[in-house]
Amino acid sequence: MSELVEETKGIQEEALIRGLTPLQVFFERYSEVSTERGDGPDFDSCFFRGKTSRGGSMRLDGWALETFEAGRGKKGVNAYAIGCFFDSELTDTNVIGAQEIDKCFSEISRAVDYISRDEFLSNSEITDEGVLEFAFQLKETADKLASIKLLVFSNSIFETQRKSLSVGDINGVSTKAAVLDWGEYLTFSTTGSDPIVIDLHEAVGAPVPCIKTTSNSEVSSYLLALDGNVIADLFFQYDNRLLESNVRTYLQARTQTNKGILKTVEEEPHLFFAYNNGITATASAAEFVESQRGLELVELTDLQIVNGGQTTASLLYAREQNHSSLDGIKVQVKLNIIADDSSNESLVPNISKYSNSQNKVSEADLVSNHAFQSDIERVVKNLTTPKLDRLIVPNWFYERARGQYNSLFAYKRAGERDRLKILYPKDHNISKTDLAKFYMSVERQPHWVAKGAQKCFLEFSKLTAAAHSKNKSYINEAWAQDVVARAILFRELDSAIAKADWYKADRGFKSQIVTYTVAALSEFYRQRNLVIDTQDIWLSQQTPLQLLNILVDFAYAVGRVIKDPPTEKVRNPGEFAKAAYCWNIYVSPLADELDEYLTRFGMAKSEWNDWMQQSQESQATVTDIKLWEEHLIITSELKEVVAFLKRTDLYTREIDRAFSRLFKSRYEDGDGKIIAEVYGKYQAA
Repeated sequence: MSELVEETKGIQEEALIRGLTPLQVFFERYSEVSTERGDGPDFDSCFFRGKTSRGGSMRLDGWALETFEAGRGKKGVNAYAIGCFFDSELTDTNVIGAQEIDKCFSEISRAVDYISRDEFLSNSEITDEGVLEFAFQLKETADKLASIKLLVFSNSIFETQRKSLSVGDINGVSTKAAVLDWGEYLTFSTTGSDPIVIDLHEAVGAPVPCIKTTSNSEVSSYLLALDGNVIADLFFQYDNRLLESNVRTYLQARTQTNKGILKTVEEEPHLFFAYNNGITATASAAEFVESQRGLELVELTDLQIVNGGQTTASLLYAREQNHSSLDGIKVQVKLNIIADDSSNESLVPNISKYSNSQNKVSEADLVSNHAFQSDIERVVKNLTTPKLDRLIVPNWFYERARGQYNSLFAYKRAGERDRLKILYPKDHNISKTDLAKFYMSVERQPHWVAKGAQKCFLEFSKLTAAAHSKNKSYINEAWAQDVVARAILFRELDSAIAKADWYKADRGFKSQIVTYTVAALSEFYRQRNLVIDTQDIWLSQQTPLQLLNILVDFAYAVGRVIKDPPTEKVRNPGEFAKAAYCWNIYVSPLADELDEYLTRFGMAKSEWNDWMQQSQESQATVTDIKLWEEHLIITSELKEVVAFLKRTDLYTREIDRAFSRLFKSRYEDGDGKIIAEVYGKYQAA
């Protein structure tokens, strides 16, 4: 079965199970990848089809508005509009060209143009809440609208000789375009990246002179200067895909332009190079030529800005919104070409960390490579799932980085791949954003879950990183069992609500209803000094059926509140659910309506604390042989670990001997502690 057919079948099966349309599931999957690779923020779904007075087709399947702090005390808004072009009948890869993709963009563009008009909101035939909310917010922010981005999601492959995508402005607002096609979706889903190749002939008009500063087996570094217009053009075309994931997360949390940069561009452009620190970037490959002018850069693969994201964004804002000229502005670029994937894993996080150390990006902002993420991955991997009455016990898997789960099955023979899929079934895979959603729901923070996967993950990471920095044993076996139990509860409730008669009669906003229902249950227990008995859920690997039935009925009441927002504050239930007051004022009081019968599914808070404490102490006092056994899996990383130790002058004869014995699987007393300490430093870095 081809990967495309398998994906389409998976979409249709998921739609059937969850009570959604295949198009909705397609949108969810593609929007998640689109957001993660940097096309935009978390997107809301909607459904709109129509015809213009001249017969032109209109289409809209998703949208987002992103507010940012602009110069001169103003706020700006970026709008995003998505059209899904999903062909469920494809049995082989289909190629579309420039003309077809232009038609797709035209459908989305016409929809945005129509939706932004006053007459749209007065059209009584429009009933989709998502579209109405988009129209309402476009009207409310019309004077602040800085840009519009049109996105096409397609399960065909887009191929064209055209160098870049371009669309006409909508109502005088600067408009750009991007495509997420099947090829890019598959690449990102499998590997966690979708490298951009930048041809300097196209971007600049000629190769760029540069100076090679250092070179070794891991990284080669260069200095160069790019025109301000080139930086702005690249960011206009590729948007946040140019930003390394840590920095992207940071900027999404504090989207703002730098007032100092804007002032320099406007008042002292001739001093920009002198005042600005420039940009630090990485790339996986580069092409150079030697000319009479010296060394020149011709092409870059997978350019990622690890420091200077605000400089990049601010230059584009200065040109597009302040109408400032960028002529004559030069930006210093420190470019690092990373030798291979193994070096990339260890070097890029450090380059990002250290190059941002002089700015406002804190350790908590650079979260995705934080040590606590590695600890979550480790403890989940080491969990022993209760056997129950099963012959084959499936393992749980934590996907710290996109593509890790799929890589389990890559390059395996059919028999081995089938065996691994039994050991690591898809429903036992927990992505980092899903884990954040499950965790924050039980922590009574449903409004953060409703804000979207990326914002929820950032908030979860701040809380967890803070706890982990105070106590290195915070993430332990019991913590992992607890969070897996939260996943089981959330997923089973989601599935049960989808099958409920009351939901089938009035579909929509299920994800918001689920997180708020779980949060209300947690609030019910909190008031009684109890917690959800996640230990019982973990041991049985399922939610008690009586508890699930009660929650499904209770979710109906939660749904009625969410679907009836206070119109003086907000119109759309999805936007209502993102507000803290939705939880604090409207939904949390519903916990009082839950029956005392539910206490039998609770666990004393003191007992839960003891469970966590005992696990922390067990982890802290683990035997030396146990430590050694846990680190047998790192033999494939020994080269990188040794390189790190030598680079930081931490490599000793004692460590060398311990590693030698580890590689040969020959344990000696004390090796476990040596290796655990060394590997801990490597992970933390």
